[in-house]
Amino acid sequence: VWVMGEHPDDKSIETILAEEARHTALAQARLEAQQLRRSVEKELTHLIDYKPIENINIEQKFDLSPKTVDSLEDTIEIYCTVDELRQRIDALETEVNKNSAGNEKAQDKDFRNERNLKMDINKNIHFNFIEGSRDVLQELGLGSGDVSGRVAAWERRVAAARAGEILRGLRLRRARQCRDSELQARDADDAWREQERKAKEAEAAMREIARAAREEHRRSTHLEAAPEPCPTQAGRPPSREAVVEWFRSRERPRGAGLDERGRPAPWFHGLITRLEAEAKLAGAEDGSFLVRLSERVWGYAISYRAGARYRHYLVDAAHRYRLVGSGQQEHAALVDLIQYHRTVAITEAGGELLVTPCVTTCPPAILDTTAMLTTDA
Repeated sequence: VWVMGEHPDDKSIETILAEEARHTALAQARLEAQQLRRSVEKELTHLIDYKPIENINIEQKFDLSPKTVDSLEDTIEIYCTVDELRQRIDALETEVNKNSAGNEKAQDKDFRNERNLKMDINKNIHFNFIEGSRDVLQELGLGSGDVSGRVAAWERRVAAARAGEILRGLRLRRARQCRDSELQARDADDAWREQERKAKEAEAAMREIARAAREEHRRSTHLEAAPEPCPTQAGRPPSREAVVEWFRSRERPRGAGLDERGRPAPWFHGLITRLEAEAKLAGAEDGSFLVRLSERVWGYAISYRAGARYRHYLVDAAHRYRLVGSGQQEHAALVDLIQYHRTVAITEAGGELLVTPCVTTCPPAILDTTAMLTTDA
C-alpha cells in the first residue's frame, strides 16, 4: 500500500501547497489579462471609424488650423508605435503651418500635401479617436515587431505582475488562516484543559462526600457510644427461664409487646418456638407475620410467611430495637419498628411488608403479671 510522503521522491505538503498556489495565481492572472485585453479591444472597436477615407471630408474631420493641432495630438491614436505617431503628427503640423502662408504658390503646395496626406492616411486606415487610453497604447507601441506580438508581450507582462500580486495575496491569506487556526486550537485546548480541571475537581468533591458519608456511617454503626449491656445480655440466652426473666425485668417496663395504646399487640405471641410460629402462620394468608421472643439472641424474632416458605428475622434489643444486620435503622420501641416496616420492606429483594398480622386468640401468658408470678413460685 502506497502512503503519501513515505517515498523519498514524494513532495512535502508545503511544496504541494506552494505549487498549487502558484498555478492558481498564474491561471487567475492570465484570465484577468485576457479580460483586460478584450475590454481594451472592445473599447477600441467601438471607437474606430471604419468609413472609407474617400468619404471623409478632411476639412470637416480635421481642422488643420494651428489652434487645433494640440487637440488633434490628444485625440488621434493608431495601432502603431509612439514614434511613428509623433512623426505623423509633426508632418501634419508642418503642412498646417505651410497652409497659413496665404500665397497661391503655397496653396498649390497645400493641395499636393493634402493629396499626399490622403494617400498616407489610406495606408493607415486604422486611425481612431480615443480619449483616456494613451498609456495603454504607448505600452503597446514600445519596441519593434507587429502589433499582435507587442500585444502578446504586454499581456504576458501584465499576467506575470498580476500573478505575483495574487500569489502574495494567497500567501498572506494562508498565513492568516494558519494563525487563526493556531489561535482556535489554542483556545480549544485551553477550554478542554479547563473542562478537565473542573471535572477532576467535581470528581474529587464527590469522592470526598462519599468518604465522609462512609465515615459517618461507620461511626454511627460501630463507634457510637452505647451503654454497657448487663451481664445477662452477653452472648446467647442460656435457657427459656433466662429469657422470661429478661423480658419481665427489662422489656416489660419498656412496653414491649404492647401497641400504641398500651394494650397487648395482636401480632405479639410471646415465647414460642420456631416450629410453633410456622404452624400458626400455616393457617394464615400469604404475607402474614407475628413477633415472638427469641431463644437465640436477647431480643425478638419476626416470623413471616412468603408463599410456601417461612422467613425469620432477628431483632436486636440490646440497646434499642433494630433488625440484625448492617445499616439497619434503630427504633425507640418495638412497636415503632413494626410500624416502620409497614411501609418500608425488610429486604429490597423480598419486599416483605408487615401489613397483615397473624392475630393471637388470647394475649400471651408472658404479658400476664399473675401468670409470671405463679411461674416464678
